[in-house]
Amino acid sequence: MLAVLLSVFANIKRKGFSLLEFLVAMAIIAIIGIALFNGAIFLLNRENKSKIYLYTLDAVKNLRGYPSKVNNCVGKTDPCAQLLSVCNNSLVCSTTSVCENTNSCIVCHIDPSNGKKIFYGFVADNLTANTYKVTICWAYGSETGNFTTTLSLP
Repeated sequence: MLAVLLSVFANIKRKGFSLLEFLVAMAIIAIIGIALFNGAIFLLNRENKSKIYLYTLDAVKNLRGYPSKVNNCVGKTDPCAQLLSVCNNSLVCSTTSVCENTNSCIVCHIDPSNGKKIFYGFVADNLTANTYKVTICWAYGSETGNFTTTLSLP
């Protein structure tokens, strides 16, 4: 046991690294780098998803400016199908004109932190005169979510 400890201490005094020690050090650095990169991607995805969910109610409020759009989407059944028929998800859409198009069941909200549009699919059910039950859908990655609320139009 003493001989092993002496040989370890004797090897500490040498200068430089062996090739094996260098490769092990590079492998450890690469693993740490990959872990940090994956952690950063995870945090960005989580931030995007929380922003999309956070602005859902604001997107419904934007529908007040488009009463004809709400009327055109009465009776449709799946808000996520409305969104995914035109857009890849709530952050990527082939055209931004769907926000103003009264025939599309997509409503947009502009993210105040970066000025980019967030897209939501929606469907509506007429409850009473100028009052609607609106179900809105967001999609990000493989996840989707619905939010249902009541909207009164002027």
